[in-house]
Amino acid sequence: MRGRRPLAVLSLNTCLLPTHLRWIFRAHRGVESLRAATARIAHALAAADAASPVDVLHLQEVFVPASLDELAAALRPLGFVHASAHARCGLATLSKHALTPLELRESPRPPFTPKGWAALLVRAPGLGAEVHVNCHFASEIDGSHTARLAQARDVGDWVRAHSLAQAARAGRAAGAAIVERVLVVGDLNEPDGAGAAQLLSLIHI
Repeated sequence: MRGRRPLAVLSLNTCLLPTHLRWIFRAHRGVESLRAATARIAHALAAADAASPVDVLHLQEVFVPASLDELAAALRPLGFVHASAHARCGLATLSKHALTPLELRESPRPPFTPKGWAALLVRAPGLGAEVHVNCHFASEIDGSHTARLAQARDVGDWVRAHSLAQAARAGRAAGAAIVERVLVVGDLNEPDGAGAAQLLSLIHI
């Protein structure tokens, strides 16, 4: 990366789960409202940024558009002035630098809320450009290790075959610098061990 500072990134599964969804854990019901949970998450993200400044926040399980709007409003005064569009699969990104969407792949599995992954180009003046892939892979509730392997393979294939070309096209349109790094983050829903190693080997660029 020619000596430049890579962007500081934080990934968090927010668990902002609307209680009307049939698959939600019953333990969440009546414990905390969605608005209160959103405010709590916003406070935690602000505290993390204060402790160690963050350039980009990649979030999972922001299923309700109003939650993303509230998070964006709460963090905007801290410099997170760019936000991804709301995605039905709950993926969201807030950034201090310009974002350009590159790819969104959702994995619907009715009646469950889908999982998926989203790729974005992040353009930071003086720091170059990076491709970030925000992932939320299937859990044991709505999938399996086999499903996660398929998702990991899909991410890896896209990164190797298409990420730089798509980023280059988007970057030229926006006057961005060359892509310095491709970063895959998120909730893989796989514990450490052999299973996680399999996923990472498929994602490996």
